[in-house]
Amino acid sequence: MSCCGTNHDELIDVKNDESRTLPLSQQLSKGIKIVVLGEMATGKTCILHRWITNEFTNQTATVGCAFNTKTITYKNKIIKYEMWDAAGQERYRSLSQIYYRDATVALLVYDITRLETFNAVTDWVAELKQNTSNNVMIMIVGNKSDLKSSRQVNSASVNEFIHSSNSNIIGNIECSAMTGENISVIFDIISDKLLSLC
Repeated sequence: MSCCGTNHDELIDVKNDESRTLPLSQQLSKGIKIVVLGEMATGKTCILHRWITNEFTNQTATVGCAFNTKTITYKNKIIKYEMWDAAGQERYRSLSQIYYRDATVALLVYDITRLETFNAVTDWVAELKQNTSNNVMIMIVGNKSDLKSSRQVNSASVNEFIHSSNSNIIGNIECSAMTGENISVIFDIISDKLLSLC
């Protein structure tokens, strides 16, 4: 079980592809697909669980992919988010490609206390570019900001990566799934960007 109640042993096939051909303004209420990517144990599932339920649950590794939805009203617009949480283990990397299809947004999550998880963001961006259109919006998320004393990734490195990357990065933020710090801000930034494009 995931923290969101989805059984990871069952792959979920969402029959909502027709919404992907609609203008973005109409997709908002039909479903905006977000893929959540990053190395194992960066807290991807916990970030989603915190945003959906406003609770923290320490999780075991996601197997394959988990699927969750949340519909919000933001600035008087209804936005439905479909979140695909892909496992970070290498053995599931090839499976991840099918989850990229029709993605509008990608959350690339790293752990601020583990430099190797940030270094892997480059690989995740390359894989994302290989499997999606160039206009997928990318949000870089550094999780575990509650552990700043153990920090291995500094903001200068993140900013340098963003400026050198030839990607559609809409922002970067540090958050804590444990405390809830900046979790809602992640989705506010995404929602603002989506509304600006409508």
